[in-house]
Amino acid sequence: MADRASNDASSQAILKGGPETKIDIDEEVIDCDAHIRETVDDMLPYVEDGEAKSYIESEYFDYPWDGWDRSAGGRAGYATVRGPEDEAQVMEDLSLDMAILSPTKNLYHGLFGNRDVANALARAYNEYIIDVWLDESDVFKSGIFVPVQDPQVGADLIDDHAHEDDMACVFLNPVGPEKALGDERYDPIYEAAERHDLPVALHGAATTHSKFPLQTDYFHKFLEVHALSHPFQQMTQITSIICRGVPAKFPDLDFITMEAGLGWLPYIYRLDKEFLARRNEAPLLEKLPSEYFQDQFYAVSQPIEETANVEYLAELAGGWDRLLFATDWPHWDFDSPTIVQELFPKEHWSKVYHENARRAFRL
Repeated sequence: MADRASNDASSQAILKGGPETKIDIDEEVIDCDAHIRETVDDMLPYVEDGEAKSYIESEYFDYPWDGWDRSAGGRAGYATVRGPEDEAQVMEDLSLDMAILSPTKNLYHGLFGNRDVANALARAYNEYIIDVWLDESDVFKSGIFVPVQDPQVGADLIDDHAHEDDMACVFLNPVGPEKALGDERYDPIYEAAERHDLPVALHGAATTHSKFPLQTDYFHKFLEVHALSHPFQQMTQITSIICRGVPAKFPDLDFITMEAGLGWLPYIYRLDKEFLARRNEAPLLEKLPSEYFQDQFYAVSQPIEETANVEYLAELAGGWDRLLFATDWPHWDFDSPTIVQELFPKEHWSKVYHENARRAFRL
């Protein structure tokens, strides 16, 4: 354990600027969660004229934020990816062949109460991603970003952009929705995603907020907030998604959990226990919650829990065919592609590096 702690400390240090030494992986590597750092100014040219744009143009406007120091007092630093050239350099340095792009500011999009603003920014982000990133190189893929505030607009956006070859999923934010994501109000999103054969990616945010599915206002340190935020968001929303019968209603729809690691997966089996005792409260389910999870969910391993029994966690996820690799660069807790070779059996490297991702994202 001491060696792992030492290795972890040295890996975090490279975030102060960029990778200090290039990595050479003799495999195709698909990064399933590569964060860009979009700004309001990036999206503003793609916002349609009207009241919402006037609101967004205001000098007082910004995305909700929490004030936590992600740099651990400056010890970790904070790298950035502002444009395609930045990501291309990261991909070269980390031996990455393809990147599924994820937002940064828009991780907090679900906290907007103004539905018109939320819809305008969702539309603008998709246009920005296509114009600036996807049209630049076919090594970049993205998700169709949909607003949780207005599921019908989300379904329309899926219909509008599903024809784009480099749109590889639907990006659904589990932070701050008016109802848990299993509620039937989100069915238009799930129906559109299934119709276009696109998986739904669930990516939370580590933040202090008082909205469902997590209240973290009372924690003292970011260590506490970050340790719980992502896994608790996945646990709460997947509980709703499965118990309300979304996988049963949409049997050809897959889901992808992002940036929550694997340590929370045993919870799915507690959900089995509850279901077996109260089947009448989940009438749409025809099998155990864990079976729906293993059949229709993929799990991104980052941030991998180095001190855990990874093979056991892989089994809980549904086996090695359901695990995806991601760096999460440029976040301070990123995973280097070398971690797969350090922790996973060699016979599964290809699955985790690229085979599962190609199947999950229909690449």
